[in-house]
Amino acid sequence: AYSKGNEANTTSGYKSYSWSVASGPGNITSGATTASITWTASGPGTVNLSVTVIDNNGCTATCYKEVEVYALPDCTITADDGVCAYSKGNEANTTSGYKSYSWSVVSGPATITSGANTSTITWDAQGPGSVNFSVTVTDENGCVATCYKDPVIVYDLPSCTITADDGVCAYSEGNTANTTFGYKSYSWSVVSGPGNITSG
Repeated sequence: AYSKGNEANTTSGYKSYSWSVASGPGNITSGATTASITWTASGPGTVNLSVTVIDNNGCTATCYKEVEVYALPDCTITADDGVCAYSKGNEANTTSGYKSYSWSVVSGPATITSGANTSTITWDAQGPGSVNFSVTVTDENGCVATCYKDPVIVYDLPSCTITADDGVCAYSEGNTANTTFGYKSYSWSVVSGPGNITSG
C-alpha cells in the first residue's frame, strides 16, 4: 500500500492505447496513452487495471489485470519510557515474524549493542537526554514500513556525596555519616577498613 512508481505494460506497436483503473485503490501517474504506465497504490485492496488498444486496421481490444495491494507491515516499538544514564542491556522490540529489520538511533545518547537486524535490540544509555529509535521492517511481500518510538528519557544519575568527619578515634562509637536526603532507597556499606555500621 502507498507505493509509488509501480509499472504495468502491454504489447507494444499498436496505434493507440488507453489505460484506466477500473476499480480499486490505484491512480495512473504517467503513460496512460502508451504501452507502459506507472501507477500509485493507495490503501490495501485489489486494483483492476484495463487497457484498450487499437491496431493499424482500426480493430479494438480491451484487456484487464488484477493487482493485489498489500497492507503495510505493523512495526510498533515497545520500550521502557525511561532508563538511567549509563545503564546497559536495555531492550526495545517490535512485531516479530518479518523478513528483515533495520534499527537505528535517530538521536540521543544511546548505542545499539546487539540485535540491529532482528525484532529485539539491546542498547546502552550514555549521558542524560532523550533517545529516539526507529526500525524499518520488510515483510514477505516486499512491503516496507518505518516506525518510531516516542522519546525514551535517559535520567541523570542521583548525587550521593557522603559527608562525614575526616578522622575519628579508634574504638569510638556513634560516629555519623550522611548523604543527600530524599531518594527512594539507600544502601550503605563499609567498603574497607576497621568500621561497622550500627544503625541507619
